[in-house]
Amino acid sequence: MWPFFSISSSNYLFLQLAAPESHLLVSSSLDKTLRIWDLRKSWTPQPFIVKGHNDGVSGFSIWGKDVISISRNNIGIFPLSKSQDEEEQQQQQRIIPQKLYMAEKGGRVRSDLSTICVLPFSRLFIVGGHDGYLRICC
Repeated sequence: MWPFFSISSSNYLFLQLAAPESHLLVSSSLDKTLRIWDLRKSWTPQPFIVKGHNDGVSGFSIWGKDVISISRNNIGIFPLSKSQDEEEQQQQQRIIPQKLYMAEKGGRVRSDLSTICVLPFSRLFIVGGHDGYLRICC
């Protein structure tokens, strides 16, 4: 099989990829960004870059029209619709990372998060941490 086209960057390590729509590709990287690629724009699309995390973005999950990303022990939410609005693209788009708190103790989750998954047809998502715990969140 031969690639239809390729996307390359010498200093961008792809950690995760997802296609939430037939024309969109979302990627995360250790460079602290999410990148949203609109494949309709050209044969060599330029990504819409979303910054704001303080550490590498180790994973993300698509939740309806939003991307929920994880970086160390922070979670960020970014609406995919902002990446498709031409006027918005001229501005710097940022995620505001949020800490994850435990309901039973009220304390902050201090473990680094390693994975995230949105439960279909619900407002719940699960995060896995380096401490060996899975946490159900809303």
